[in-house]
Amino acid sequence: MAKTYLALDAEFFWDRDLHELHRAMDPKSQRHAVAVKKVMAAGVFQFTIDEEGRVSPQMKGK
Repeated sequence: MAKTYLALDAEFFWDRDLHELHRAMDPKSQRHAVAVKKVMAAGVFQFTIDEEGRVSPQMKGK
């Protein structure tokens, strides 16, 4: 039986303003955590793997 999966991908960039707001709450923090990053791109990919291990992308629309 073939199984279908979803793969999620996101690209982030560090935001100086969010980091300054974070530092206002925690002045000792030097972390560049995800909480001070913004999403610049995101994607979802659906694919199927059949019983023989073949991978097939699922394309919808153009």
